[in-house]
Parts: sequence; C-alpha cells; structure tokens
Amino acid sequence: MTNILKYYTWLIDDVGDSRVKDWQTVNSPIPTITISLLYIYMIKIFLPNWMKDKQPYNLKRTIQAYNISLVLANCALVYGYITSGKISAFYVGCNIPDYSDDPLSVRQLNVMWWTLVVKVLELVETSFYILRKKPEQASFLHVYHHWYVIILVWMGVKYVGGGMTTLQTMMNCGIHVLMYFYYFLTSICEGETRRSLLKWKKTLTILQMVQFISLMLHVGINARNGCAIPTTLIYMYMPFIFTIFLLFADFFKNSYSDKSTRDLHKTSKML
Repeated sequence: MTNILKYYTWLIDDVGDSRVKDWQTVNSPIPTITISLLYIYMIKIFLPNWMKDKQPYNLKRTIQAYNISLVLANCALVYGYITSGKISAFYVGCNIPDYSDDPLSVRQLNVMWWTLVVKVLELVETSFYILRKKPEQASFLHVYHHWYVIILVWMGVKYVGGGMTTLQTMMNCGIHVLMYFYYFLTSICEGETRRSLLKWKKTLTILQMVQFISLMLHVGINARNGCAIPTTLIYMYMPFIFTIFLLFADFFKNSYSDKSTRDLHKTSKML
C-alpha cells in the first residue's frame, strides 16, 4: 500500500505540470473520474428508470440552443488555440509543451482547461436521447467516446498542456464546430431542405475518420522519430484513437451501404 501511495504521489504531484498543481479540478483525477462515473450512472441507470413510465419530452428548442451554444464554444476554443499556440496550432512535427510561465504558454494551457469544460458539457447530449426515449442513439460508440475523451483531455491538461496536443485538440474542436452546426441546421429545417442537409452526415463521418488517422500519424511518426512524448500517454492515447476509428468505420459501413442509404435520415446522431 505504501508503494502504491508513493507511486500515486509521484504520478500526480511530481510528474504533472507544476503550473496546474493548485487547480482544484486538475490537480487530482478524482473530479474527472467522478464526472465520468456519474455520466455512466445517469444514462444507463437513473434516467432510463426515471423515464420508464413517462412520455418522451419535447426538447426541440432546448436542443437547438444547446447545439448552437456548443458551436460558439468550440469556435472560441479554435480561436484560442490559434492565437495562443505560436506555431503549435499548425505544426505537425515534434513539439513538446513549454512548461514555463511564458504568457502564450499559460494561455495555451488555459485553453486546454476550457476544452475540458466543454467536453464535460458535451456529456449532456446523451441525456437528451434518454429524455426523448431514443436510447438507440446512445450507442456504444457515442457513450465510449464521451466517457473516455474527458479522461484524455484531463490528462492533456495535467501532463501535456500545449505543444503537440494543441494541433490535435484544435482539430477536434474544429470538427465539433461543423458537427454541432449540422445538428442545429437539421433541427430547424424541414422537408426537402432537411433531406438535402442529411446528405452531409456522410461527409462529417468521413471527416471524423480522417481526423483520427491524422492524429495517429501525428503521434506515431513523431514518437518513432525520437520525440520525447511521455510513453504512458501514448499507451493511453493510441489504443483509444485506433478503437474509435474502428467503431466509426463500422458505423460508416452500416450506415452508408447501398442498403442503408435510403434510411439515412433514421441513422442515429453520432457524437
């Protein structure tokens, strides 16, 4: 037990970014783990049981406001990465975080923290599916992604708040701008206009998969070339990205095959 406590202290206090040691939401994994477990409990146990004998809620206006809010939030994050990252936001080579108190580096770290906040807010999306009695939309892919991504972003803030992670998180936020804007448009349009918009769902799925391939190449090539990326983070990061890519590829195959294309408007909303 003593050795475990020593390892935990070393991992949290000694290895972590000293700039966040006094940030109550980051200095310990407990808040993030608690949120992730509460998320699973709410969508798998509490909300389904609570809705068991109730009629579906009409949350159209609420969801529209939620989607446009996330569009704006992710736009702000992309802007934050571009304006705080020096060349980091677009640099694809080895780029280790600057752990100094340089104003731009600290700004970069703060943008990473706000990314964690937005990812927590994105967990709310799943509750809408349950409240509208559309549990099939809370697929394994959807839940797995939302659950794991907040842990990864927390690790990013705690250990690598800047550098290479800037490009990766900026790409993800950019995809989410397009994604939530698409959701917003499809919720306010009807008839032929809405049907024409649904065709873009396939393109969004392709962009998601291209993003995952790019992220794997970004980390893999730099790690192979001797970039000092923390090994533990690679072991946590690469399997998740590879797994989520496979899940998206399976979703793409099942949703956009010749047989299922005619039912595109019925496919569940991913992420």
